Amino acid sequence: MVYLLKGLLYLNYGMATPPSEGEANAELCCYLSSVLEVKKGEAVLDKGAKSCEKVVKILVSMMPDEVLKKLEKEASS
Repeated sequence: MVYLLKGLLYLNYGMATPPSEGEANAELCCYLSSVLEVKKGEAVLDKGAKSCEKVVKILVSMMPDEVLKKLEKEASS
């Protein structure tokens, strides 16, 4: 599920990687960089390293509607 609320995009994503040694966090950033077509280092975990709720920053200039469109396309495939 992907939705926009108060200017922030929310994504409900189930991880296949267990939360061990930050591997799941790395997988999430790698996944988002792939979906959003940015370099791996441009999708970085900002908050929530040890939490189920995470904040990932995208370090390139993208409009929220462009991000939403790419996430929705991935969610529907």
